[in-house]
Amino acid sequence: MWSLGALSFAAPWLLLALALLPLLWWLLRATPPRPKQLRFPAIRLLADLEQSEETPHHTPWWLLALRLLLCALIILALAEPLWRQGDPLDGNGPLAIIVDNGWTAAPGWERREAALTDILRMAADTERPVAVIGTADRARGGSTTQYRNAADIDLASLLGSPHPWLPERSAALERLRTLPRTPRQIVWLSDGLDHGQAASFADDLAQWAPEAAIEVMEPETARLHRAVLPPQIGAGAMEVTGLRLDDGAPASATLRVLGDDDDLMTEVPMTWQAGETMTQLAVDLPLELRNEVRRFELAETRSAGAVALVDERWSQRRVGLISGSQDDADSQPLLSDLYYVRRALMPFATLLPTPSADDPTPVATLIEQKASVIILADIGRLAPDERAALTDWVARGGVLLRFAGPHLAAGEDVFVPVPLRRGGREIGGMLSWTQPQALAPFGRESPFAGLDVPEDVEVTRQVLAEPSADLSTHSWARLEDGTPLVTTRREGRGLLVLFHVTAGPDWSNL
Repeated sequence: MWSLGALSFAAPWLLLALALLPLLWWLLRATPPRPKQLRFPAIRLLADLEQSEETPHHTPWWLLALRLLLCALIILALAEPLWRQGDPLDGNGPLAIIVDNGWTAAPGWERREAALTDILRMAADTERPVAVIGTADRARGGSTTQYRNAADIDLASLLGSPHPWLPERSAALERLRTLPRTPRQIVWLSDGLDHGQAASFADDLAQWAPEAAIEVMEPETARLHRAVLPPQIGAGAMEVTGLRLDDGAPASATLRVLGDDDDLMTEVPMTWQAGETMTQLAVDLPLELRNEVRRFELAETRSAGAVALVDERWSQRRVGLISGSQDDADSQPLLSDLYYVRRALMPFATLLPTPSADDPTPVATLIEQKASVIILADIGRLAPDERAALTDWVARGGVLLRFAGPHLAAGEDVFVPVPLRRGGREIGGMLSWTQPQALAPFGRESPFAGLDVPEDVEVTRQVLAEPSADLSTHSWARLEDGTPLVTTRREGRGLLVLFHVTAGPDWSNL
């Protein structure tokens, strides 16, 4: 490559053809235009006429100049001219290039690759050794930390595509320190974001290479990315939060809601007012469609930050409630088991209407309403038809959640995870405690694992499980004395879960 200031040529040897222009000028000037031949039978009538226009002996100067200029332009075009404005390279010696290649650099990745390619070409002209470091290459073991010939660097294999995580500039600096020689110049292709460490990173670069010239290249503010956060869980619409950089002007984007196989479910406009960096948008969908949502994305932004994945944690389930003591629900709601269950589930689930006391088949009614979870609070034995419907429903994937109580403790029931003893244990009873029991730490296999055990929870009564060799494998939570508080068992594709206390405050303050 040959360069002349900001102008360079990828095929400079073709410029030698410019030396042939004088020869072309001589040939065009020496060779007159071909005479015009006219065929006309009555030529004798024209013999004595004077010609008003004569054929020139030489090509007109303006036509000759135009032809020469056209040939010169063709030669220059074949030499592949390149025009670079604002040459970022200065001097000679080793060159280190730092590239922010996290998801925040994705919106302008093509421009970043073009700028990096241009820098490598200029470095190859002067045969400068180059080291390219990606700030988000931690998952791939990091970019090379050795100087290489700029002409031998393959960007596709070295950087690839932007990674779906944030850059770690401090780790990139550690890789720079392993270079055999301190670079004479450092070019940093920044993504334009601070990430809480841009100033300290620049200071560390200056301290590490005090004699090196540091050049920072940033993208245009208008081309910087936007991001979307996962939706908030709630009983109503899905609240989606959009983020952007404040450029002092209002902005808008299109939020796309996608389901399985990238099926477009809906598109909703998202707007930011002037000065706003965060906005919230309510996406209201029917429950059936809401549970099929798999992804939110901003249509105009190409980056991992503009995509929020949704899994089963964001699905809202239909929950049906049945209580064995519904008489207190109206007169004394604070003593009703369902009062506390509703309060706990209200933000996260769709509660189906509780079947009336006159309904002979309340369980079947909830199953017909497509309940995903059925909660039975102190329900004794069920009718045969109800038991058959409930057995089939659990086997097909339903979750039956039960709370204990006097009715459950006094009867015999097959819809429990473990065999139970008749009666129960309470302070002052046959199997009594001397004082209320607290919760024991949760086991590793429990879904409650990792939660802090509340110190103020006290249990004064419970239904006891019959001791067995596999009782521990069915226990999700225990009391301090080792007796199970929550037990579970798989049944087909479904699950049986039993709280060995009431849902209300009668047996515990859980």
